[in-house]
Amino acid sequence: MNISGIVIMLEENGLTEVSEILSLSDHSVIEFFYDFDIDELKAARAYANEESDAEEDSIEWKREYYIPYLLDIAKDNSEAIVEEAMDEFELEWKLEDSTLDANENKYLRFVLACAKEEYIGDLEELLNDYL
Repeated sequence: MNISGIVIMLEENGLTEVSEILSLSDHSVIEFFYDFDIDELKAARAYANEESDAEEDSIEWKREYYIPYLLDIAKDNSEAIVEEAMDEFELEWKLEDSTLDANENKYLRFVLACAKEEYIGDLEELLNDYL
């Protein structure tokens, strides 16, 4: 597997701190972070204020509106980047995110398991070992 090529492609598309956790001939696990830009954070705040009757920055406001908005952005953008990379390298893949901390919401951590088509293991099980 061309792990260095995958890492470079992910980094070139804006994902940060991309690192190999496991790299074998037919499968790999890669960790990376999606960093929210200022516009995404402002949009999440505006959405939460518009949709919620809760006080801004309250636990309910964050948990029910602000954080889910950010999670959707990070998942959608990261999945699009990963899908493009996996198509380029002709790999099967599974992506999982960690939970977004209500107090530290400037980034989201992801773990990616990818494998050649002939890999006989379970990518979800592989991911679970590293989450």
